[in-house]
Amino acid sequence: MEEWAAHLLHLKDGHFAHHPRFHYWALNTTMRKTAKQASSWYLTTHKDDSHLSVEDIQDMLNTGDAHQLAQCVSHAADNLPGSKPFWAKTQQELIAQIRSPECLSPHVFFTSSSADIQWPDMHQNMPNYVPGQEEEAHSYRTRMKDFNENPAIASYYFQRDGVSFLGTI
Repeated sequence: MEEWAAHLLHLKDGHFAHHPRFHYWALNTTMRKTAKQASSWYLTTHKDDSHLSVEDIQDMLNTGDAHQLAQCVSHAADNLPGSKPFWAKTQQELIAQIRSPECLSPHVFFTSSSADIQWPDMHQNMPNYVPGQEEEAHSYRTRMKDFNENPAIASYYFQRDGVSFLGTI
């Protein structure tokens, strides 16, 4: 699914890349597929829970006996990007890496974000850029529109600058 969505995003006419909701649809479709696979895994590995009906689960919730079931189901969702179990698992993995004896101690830990509005060279390659126009005249709203409608250009610049930064340090 991911390869198919990536292929559509890179088509020459840019129809899918410029569509305001295609990215969200592709992400939603991918996440639903992952969730379906996780639920299938859960039902095949927890045979005792496969007989539970909606009423049984509601009774468990009302009596407070659903904690174990909730933990198992939550664990099944830890591969679903963006979910609370995913971030909890990611946090645990990061802490384990930091505390690992092979790691000794982390010397540098950094995160990065793009200063998308402050990249004049990126905006010169956007469709609504007017050559010769002063930077200040190119409004924030126009820059944000260009940025949101052309994620491939923004991604290229972010990756290029990230690689350059890592090559420098």
